[in-house]
Amino acid sequence: MFRVLTTFFLTGLAALFLAGTVHADCVGDLNGDGVVDASDDAVLKAQFGAESGDADYTEAADLDNDGVIGGTDYLALQRAKGQCS
Repeated sequence: MFRVLTTFFLTGLAALFLAGTVHADCVGDLNGDGVVDASDDAVLKAQFGAESGDADYTEAADLDNDGVIGGTDYLALQRAKGQCS
């Protein structure tokens, strides 16, 4: 059940990226609301451990561009917390 819900959520998230609602100049704003906060943490945590090519991998959550969503991405997200300009 969790996998299905996660896949559904991430499919919707991918649609947000394709629609251009995520601010390219706002690193860490994974849900496109203009703020890097706990909701972005939730997006990253849902994809934690995913690798490029996996169904649950989203390039925007791979903040260090190493092909894996992991600890360094989480740290980068924490450093980016706050309002986007």
